[in-house]
Amino acid sequence: MQLQMFQSYLQEFPQGALAADALYWLGESFYNDGKYEEALQSYESFLKKYARHEYAPDAQYGIAWCYYQLNRYNDAIRSFSELARISSKPIYKADAYLRNGDAYFAQKRYDEALLSYQQYLQNFPDGQEREWALFQMGMCYLKQEKFTAARTQLQKLLQDARKGEYDENAKYLIARSYFMENDFDRAIAHYKEFVQSYPRSDLLPRIYYEIGDAFYNKTRFSGRHGVV
Repeated sequence: MQLQMFQSYLQEFPQGALAADALYWLGESFYNDGKYEEALQSYESFLKKYARHEYAPDAQYGIAWCYYQLNRYNDAIRSFSELARISSKPIYKADAYLRNGDAYFAQKRYDEALLSYQQYLQNFPDGQEREWALFQMGMCYLKQEKFTAARTQLQKLLQDARKGEYDENAKYLIARSYFMENDFDRAIAHYKEFVQSYPRSDLLPRIYYEIGDAFYNKTRFSGRHGVV
């Protein structure tokens, strides 16, 4: 309903006192409905017409998120970087670092992703998304097969005083990193520790399978056989 109301206002009163507000909230409405192309057009139109409006940084934020949702990662990175430069809102700067990291990660540009997450942690050491940044740094190192560095970041996450939603996956990935490194004894030990820590985890079927796989590879692994 709000979409129709904002569109009707803009059609009837294109120069009205609330035209800028209506155009901005039209973009927000499109975005909330998952219509990212339409939202992008609305935000861009808003900035062209009302570049000095108080909602201008919010529109820029919306543009960046539209690009991200549309998997236009290079455009998202450019927009979030511009947002970090112009915005005085710490929440926008923080989100810009994180989303740039996520966009780089999605493109498998792990070194650049790491730099973005590090920038977040340096500028917002107690930020609400600290755990996500640490987890993603661990994932970057894991993707690069830098197993020791991956475990270091994931252990930082587990040692954080604020226990959060990523702890379970972090503990699993530590065990998985040892498996990927062919250190099957340590992998098995960490898998068993996971089972004790999270006896009702949705990851248990995978954990049990990988424990069996680790035992198999431990006894059968040789130069002729790869890891199963």
